[in-house]
Amino acid sequence: MFYIFEVLYCFTLATIKMSIIFFYQRIFTDEKFRPYLHGTQFFNAALCAVYLLVDFVQCLPLSFFWEGWDGEHEGKCININALAWSHAIINIVLDMWMIGLPASQIWGINLRYSKKAQVLAMFSVGIL
Repeated sequence: MFYIFEVLYCFTLATIKMSIIFFYQRIFTDEKFRPYLHGTQFFNAALCAVYLLVDFVQCLPLSFFWEGWDGEHEGKCININALAWSHAIINIVLDMWMIGLPASQIWGINLRYSKKAQVLAMFSVGIL
């Protein structure tokens, strides 16, 4: 079960980030801003592909993932804790980047500072 949830978590997390970036592409139409969104989307997709690949081959043979605990089977696994930590750190940095992306566009909108702060606060709810 843990193996399946590990793969699903990686895929689901990337899919949620993709949907947020697609949302940004829909509401922010500035052509100078688009390369940042496309770059973020590409990085997120590449990150998902790499971690899914590593998830699928983290133990050789694959069955060693769930049979290796008894010491009777032959196989080798990568350091799963290091894999989880690296995935977490990269995704936290990507989350902060994605929360900061709308700020540049919001500051360029012709609104009072109080309204800009309110809109930024709305986008920043993702921090929670």
